[in-house]
Amino acid sequence: MSFPLYSVYLLPPTGLAASIDSLREELEQCYECHAARSFMVHCALKDFFQMDLGKTEEQLKQTLHPVISSFAAFQIQPNEITHLLDSIIIDLASLRNPRLQDLRNAIYHHIDPDFVHPGCPFTSDERKYGYAAHITLALKDLAFADIVEAEEYARQRANELGLLRPFIARTVALYRFTTEATTWEDRYRWWETLRYEPLQTWRLRSGCMPEAIGRMRQPRDIRIHYI
Repeated sequence: MSFPLYSVYLLPPTGLAASIDSLREELEQCYECHAARSFMVHCALKDFFQMDLGKTEEQLKQTLHPVISSFAAFQIQPNEITHLLDSIIIDLASLRNPRLQDLRNAIYHHIDPDFVHPGCPFTSDERKYGYAAHITLALKDLAFADIVEAEEYARQRANELGLLRPFIARTVALYRFTTEATTWEDRYRWWETLRYEPLQTWRLRSGCMPEAIGRMRQPRDIRIHYI
């Protein structure tokens, strides 16, 4: 059995997550792609990493707690359905969302490099390519020949299900992942025996929501009507 991996995820509201998972299930049935549903519906803030041998889970939680708990809830406006190599995703337009970028960067830079094993097979890609927030609908085992058709199907169904509506980011969670595969390399199809366990969950503190502010600023008719 390989070593455990860790991730920090932003979790969408329960109702939206259920609707997104229903689309993932449709894609699974139509295109026989199962890997995405090995995970809960999420947006990675720090993707898979192998922990440094000199660090513990408790130290990681203690480091992240003051960082994450200092952030207020904020709005995310999904952008579009698109694809990345072998994946179909909901793009969350993170480059246009400074609060999402700030949350991700604060978490990422408290983990990497201090908590990352020098031989971590995953973190090097984040260092190289940067961050683009997304929610994955299909990955790894989606056939290359099906990507264009699957993307179009997902785009149509997402519009019908209203999956690109704005939502409030409130919940962040740290997970431990294990697999029965001998290594995390894709050729060993590690996702087929993937298991995960939440180690800690944070609720971002309450704040003023953009839509609430908009309602407050709308003029009211306060004329008095005499009978």
